[in-house]
Amino acid sequence: MNDNFFQGLIKYANYLPPEENHHFVVLVLKWHLLIEEELRQIVLKKFVDKKVLDLKQTKFSMLLKLSIALYGGVLEQWEWDIANQLNVVRNSLAHSLEDEKLALRIEEKIFNLFDENDPVFPHAGNDQLEKIAYCFSYIHTAVLRVKHNESEAIAYESLVFGLTSTVSK
Repeated sequence: MNDNFFQGLIKYANYLPPEENHHFVVLVLKWHLLIEEELRQIVLKKFVDKKVLDLKQTKFSMLLKLSIALYGGVLEQWEWDIANQLNVVRNSLAHSLEDEKLALRIEEKIFNLFDENDPVFPHAGNDQLEKIAYCFSYIHTAVLRVKHNESEAIAYESLVFGLTSTVSK
């Protein structure tokens, strides 16, 4: 297994607070940042001259669009759609004190897509927190499939999902 995968797992774990159980908002914000950084790296990977355009302040949504433009066929369209919806969830948590439609949006826009496309998802957990942890883990791994080869990403996914199963509301 590639050391980059282990470094990614350790990197994510280092950003979490020291307690074993993590709040939903912390989980979403940290996963979002991790995926955003991976998107930034896969976009930069295609640049001939990385100094011409500084992507440090580029928003997740633009990095996602650039990734789709550069790597569109590497992932299924529903995987890109899920990444976009996870960004919507993050934005709702970051910019709204209360979003009465968030739970419904997560169910309709994220969980339903997983139900239709991922045979493992029905076994991801019984509550919304476990399911959203699985979704972020899955999308992070999907982005890593773009960055690295697929067999390593599958092995990494099982390690990451084990880490995210220690979350709480």
